[in-house]
Amino acid sequence: MKNILLIGGSYGIGLAIAKELQFENNVYIASRSNENLSDVKAIHIAFDATTDTIDTSKLPTIIDGLVYCPGSINLRPFKGLKPEAFETDLQINFLSLVKVIQSVLPNLLASEQASIVAFSSVAATM
Repeated sequence: MKNILLIGGSYGIGLAIAKELQFENNVYIASRSNENLSDVKAIHIAFDATTDTIDTSKLPTIIDGLVYCPGSINLRPFKGLKPEAFETDLQINFLSLVKVIQSVLPNLLASEQASIVAFSSVAATM
């Protein structure tokens, strides 16, 4: 069984991925809430991608897959967006992803063949 870490796996695409992976993998979900995870076989770690550093002591030493699902988007005309709105989107869609990867990089490198998948939009639907 592979160890898969989902960042933001309690809603939307992340939850759907967790439901698919749970039977043949050890799934770890790091998210702000766990209210939708009662029927998912996974270990939940309380984590907010915008403010927290992931507690790697709660993770296995080998992570075979990392899936990053948090995302934001400002659906307003470009001329009405302030720089702060771009900074907020950049923080969750990219900088928080970098921070997570840096935190778990030793665990990923311990795998024979680790993979990273990143989603960066709340505009995606299933």
